[in-house]
Amino acid sequence: MIKRIPALLLTALLLFGWSPAAQAHPHAWIDLRTAVKLDSQGRITAVELDWTFDTYYTLYTLEGIVKAGTPLQPTLDALARENLINLRDFDYFLDVRIDGKRQTLSEVTHYQTEMRGERLWMRFEVPLETPIDPKAVAVSISSYDPTYYIEVLYAEEGPLMTFEDAATGAALEICTANIVMPNPTMEERFFAASLGPDEDGGTALGELFAEKATLACK
Repeated sequence: MIKRIPALLLTALLLFGWSPAAQAHPHAWIDLRTAVKLDSQGRITAVELDWTFDTYYTLYTLEGIVKAGTPLQPTLDALARENLINLRDFDYFLDVRIDGKRQTLSEVTHYQTEMRGERLWMRFEVPLETPIDPKAVAVSISSYDPTYYIEVLYAEEGPLMTFEDAATGAALEICTANIVMPNPTMEERFFAASLGPDEDGGTALGELFAEKATLACK
């Protein structure tokens, strides 16, 4: 369940007359979990993103595409394919950096989607163009919508980030992750809160509100 709205942002939303029907940025929320995939040499080869969309966004999204009598799963699969095509231009909302330098990502080919209760769920694996040795360099991983239309936050329950063998999926204990919370200024918070559904805050806004995981590997 998504509950974490920063206190200052919540205050701003209330001041601007926020309601579920007419709210400022963000307009949708994703509960995030990540799995970092490592090869036999201990190099990061991919990052798997696990997204659970909020209930309101789920209902809004499915309202226009789910027709009476139509099997749900094929519709969800088609929606996931379309979303991933669109997300490619935004690096799938994934930001992987080595010593502060953003890395190039490859195209997603493996994904799953389904309804989990009343919420839409999607998981997909984003390969790195070049494997990373996390023991040799400083690695950070963030997942965010650059426009901040959707807020992506780590889920409150369960493991937030896991490390897995890329070939077998077995859990690995060679890395740990520290989640660095965002710290936007008051002006940035109020600017985001002032944006209406049809207003664009630019593609640098989302990073200001992104949670960043820094890795320590042995």
